[in-house]
Amino acid sequence: MTKVGLIGHGNWGKILNKKLQDISDVRFVCTSKDTYLDKLGDVDWVVVATPDNSHYEIVKNCLWAGKN
Repeated sequence: MTKVGLIGHGNWGKILNKKLQDISDVRFVCTSKDTYLDKLGDVDWVVVATPDNSHYEIVKNCLWAGKN
């Protein structure tokens, strides 16, 4: 099963979390303000469900860590 991390736990994050639980192994859920960089080593994929203005930095960090 694919190991997934979810960054963002607002309206969309809660909806996505319920769906991801059914199809993957969710390893962590955090907000955009939480520390997520130390958790990236434990996942294959990262789903970003944060406000638009925070996407760039989060996605850049995930890509540099080699995550989809």
